[in-house]
Amino acid sequence: EAIFDTIRSRVQRIKFFPLKNKEINFLLQNLKCDKKKIEEIISFSFGIPGRAVEFALNYDRIKLRKDKIKKLAEIISFKKPFYLKFQYAKEISDEPGLLRENLEIWLSYLRNLILEKTKNNKIDNSFYKPKSFIEKIEKAFYLISKTNVNDRMIIENLILNI
Repeated sequence: EAIFDTIRSRVQRIKFFPLKNKEINFLLQNLKCDKKKIEEIISFSFGIPGRAVEFALNYDRIKLRKDKIKKLAEIISFKKPFYLKFQYAKEISDEPGLLRENLEIWLSYLRNLILEKTKNNKIDNSFYKPKSFIEKIEKAFYLISKTNVNDRMIIENLILNI
């Protein structure tokens, strides 16, 4: 939407679909990746070969993602006091790059949850909760990326409403 109409009218959109797990597995084996790590890399790469290679070359990035997902689960817990939620919102909103990275990780984690729930074509009530979280995170991501809003307030609102 940020690109001028005259440019958009002259370009063609090419969609790339994610690779199958079997293909990512083959790619990682060719890179001589540790067999123990391959399954985890596959689950975090979402069929994106570049991301799988990046994780294979720098496995610590998966640990970082796991830590951020764990932190999110802790923060949105009903048992956590509000001041810790606000403190966390301040931590991640102070650095714009960190904020976007966290939102991306949260989105990929929740999308993976939905994929797991829909694998057997069986959708139950537990499907709708991550779906609504995704919608809220995408809205927050849009507001942060496209508007002039206070990042911290958006994240505080998001954390309180998830």
